Amino acid sequence: MKQIGYVASLVVVLVIFFSLIVPFSVRLFAEKTPVVTPSPYQPIKLEQEAIIVHQRPDGSRTADIVAQVRNPNSRAGLSSYVVTFKVLNPAGEEILSHTEKTHLLPGALQYVVAIDVPIPVEAAIGRLQVLLPAEGDLTFQPLPNGLNPPEFQTLLQGRSQRDIAGIPIETQTGLVTNASTFDWEKVEVVAVGLNAQRQIIAVGKTFLGRLLVGEQRQFTVTWPTTGEPIRNVIALPSTDMFNEENLVETLGNSGTLR
Repeated sequence: MKQIGYVASLVVVLVIFFSLIVPFSVRLFAEKTPVVTPSPYQPIKLEQEAIIVHQRPDGSRTADIVAQVRNPNSRAGLSSYVVTFKVLNPAGEEILSHTEKTHLLPGALQYVVAIDVPIPVEAAIGRLQVLLPAEGDLTFQPLPNGLNPPEFQTLLQGRSQRDIAGIPIETQTGLVTNASTFDWEKVEVVAVGLNAQRQIIAVGKTFLGRLLVGEQRQFTVTWPTTGEPIRNVIALPSTDMFNEENLVETLGNSGTLR
C-alpha cells in the first residue's frame, strides 16, 4: 500500500512539474525565436533581357542594354530601385558591370535600359546577366485607397532613317497623352523594337518633361539601324508617382504619396 501511495505521489509531482515547466519552456523558446512575417508583396519578375552591340566608325564599341521586368503588385510600386547589368565573356568572366536606378509603377511592365555603354573593343561578348534586388531589399509603397497609377495613351507615328555622323540611325515618333488625374513634372518614354520572334533588337529613350492632365505631346526616339527588320515597336511612358516633387498639382492630400 505504501508503494502504491508513493507511486501515486510521484505521478502527481510529475504532472505538476510538466504542467509548469513545459509551458514555460515553450514560451521561452518562442521568445527567443524571431517571428518571420512574410512580405505581402510579390518580387519583381524578369521577363526578357537583351544586349545590342554597336560598332562605331572610330572603331570603338558601345552597347544598349535592356531588361524587361514586370511588377506583379497591382497596388504597390517602388520610387527607387537599382538594377545591375553584368556583361560576361564566353568563359563566364565579367567584362563590365553597370547599374541603373529607376522607379517601378504598380502592376507595370517596364523596360530598364542603359544606352551607349562603352564596351572594350578586344572583349568577346558571351551573355548578359541581370541582377534584380533581393526581395528583402525592396520597400514597396502601397497606393492609398481611391488613387490609381498614372495613365498615358500612346499613339505611334512613322519611322524614318537617316545618317548621323556616318552612323545609320532609325527614328521613331509618336504621341503621348496624359490621361491621369495628376499633372506630372517629369515624364519619360522608353521604346523598344522587336523582331519577328518578339525579341528586343533596338531601344531608345527620351524625356518629355512636364505633362499636364489631358495634354498631348510628340516624342522622338532613335537607335542605330538594326541588321534585321523591326516588326513591332512598343513605347512605354512612365513617371515616378511616389516622388512628391514630381506632382505639379495634387488632388487631395499630397502626403498620402510619401
